[in-house]
Amino acid sequence: MMMLKKTYLAELVGTFFLTFAVCLTGNPLAIGLILTAMIYIGKNASGAHFNPAITLAVWFKGKFKKEDLCWYLASQTIGAFLACVLFFVLSHNTYSPHPLDTIKLWEALLIEALFSFILVSVWLTLDADKTKGGNTDGLIIGLTLTAILFCAGELTGSTFNPATGVGALLLTLIKTGPSSLMHLVTYLVGPLLGALLATLFQKKIS
Repeated sequence: MMMLKKTYLAELVGTFFLTFAVCLTGNPLAIGLILTAMIYIGKNASGAHFNPAITLAVWFKGKFKKEDLCWYLASQTIGAFLACVLFFVLSHNTYSPHPLDTIKLWEALLIEALFSFILVSVWLTLDADKTKGGNTDGLIIGLTLTAILFCAGELTGSTFNPATGVGALLLTLIKTGPSSLMHLVTYLVGPLLGALLATLFQKKIS
């Protein structure tokens, strides 16, 4: 049980710093490098998911107990929420992601699903490759996220991470009311659909 608690703590802390980097900079390279650092810190403790889409992909593959799934998702969301709260305390600004006004809902969902598919596929591929030393995993995943954010981050206002989106919108809900909740559909459904497609794809090509 103590090991499990350490596991959840690692997910909370890793997602916290990842989301805090998003709030502070919005810079794709900075965000990717922070993710790289947190993967090296937390990989042995929790597998370094730091993203509900990745956690659900692992669960879809049957490698996760339902109890672990729930606690991972909760830890990631709490970590992201705390990062948004700290950003607000320090800057007096609320991090509130949203797609461009010119992007329709179905377009935002498609973008979220496609690029989450890439991110989750890379993670699953590295996780399945038992012959690797593992020393470059963090860098590869961090650079993948950087590339994705450069390509499409501005379109959806997202980091292709449901925890970051939910954490930010929860704080917005508390402060300004439910006006931003419509974006939850984009930041939840899109990445989770991408995770499911990535899992199915990995089964087909493995």
